Amino acid sequence: KPDGRIIEYYVFGSEDPGARIIILVNGSNGSAQFFSEMPSMVSVLKEKNVKGISINIPGHGFTSRDPMR
Repeated sequence: KPDGRIIEYYVFGSEDPGARIIILVNGSNGSAQFFSEMPSMVSVLKEKNVKGISINIPGHGFTSRDPMR
C-alpha cells in the first residue's frame, strides 16, 4: 500500500484469463496460504475454470496490522 503496509495474498487454480474468480478470506490466526495449499481445492478450481485469490486480513499472516484499529 502507499503507506508501506503489506497485503499478503495468494493466487491459485485456473490460469485462464477468462476464468471466474472466487475470493477467500481467512478468519483465524492462520494464513490465507492454507487455501492455496489444499490440493483438493486447487484441483477443483482448475477443473471448474475458477481462479482463487485468498487474502490475509490486517494483522494475519504477513499482512500488516491496520494502525487505525
